[in-house]
Amino acid sequence: MEKYSTHVAEMFMSCRQFVILPYEDKFKLYKRAWNMIHALERMYSTVVIYGSDLNDNRQVFTNTMTIDTQKTGVYATNIDPQKFQDLMKFCFPLKQLMEDTMLVPMKHLRLTHFEFSYMIIYFMFNVHDSRDLAPSTVRAGRQLLDQFCTELHNYYTLEVQMPNYAARITKMHTLIAAAKQHSSNFKDYMTMAKIFDIFICNFYECELFE
Repeated sequence: MEKYSTHVAEMFMSCRQFVILPYEDKFKLYKRAWNMIHALERMYSTVVIYGSDLNDNRQVFTNTMTIDTQKTGVYATNIDPQKFQDLMKFCFPLKQLMEDTMLVPMKHLRLTHFEFSYMIIYFMFNVHDSRDLAPSTVRAGRQLLDQFCTELHNYYTLEVQMPNYAARITKMHTLIAAAKQHSSNFKDYMTMAKIFDIFICNFYECELFE
């Protein structure tokens, strides 16, 4: 996750419209968006690499590792057996929720690269979900999203000949909402794991998270 957060920061800073924003606003937008991008991109890469077969349970985990979620479990050494069972029960509902709300719908939708790019831009420049942004940042975010919406319209109507694309837009924003919810759930799970002494992952308490 630390490496991924760095890669997303580098991606953000390669965007000219983002670079010119005030530093405080850049950090607010970044820390709100990067974990949602991580959740969405891992599912998208899974579909790109392994296809849309609902019976294929492989998922891209890192840039060098793929896991089969039906064959892979949680393994730990030097842990009390009861606590291990608690860990299993704790982790798997979150995994299943991510599959049900993100991976399966994405397999049905079969996102194109252009549509996926739109979703990433939306995460980067959705100024409505961040507080206390400079007026110039709000204007820049709105203008860029408006511009990309126009480009998405042209893509559907001119390139792929799909004049009635409202249903796809709705499903894409459902995926965006699912990624946002997953990011929130993950942080809540890490907090609960610490409170109930299941495991401790202090990374999710650092300033990279909103």
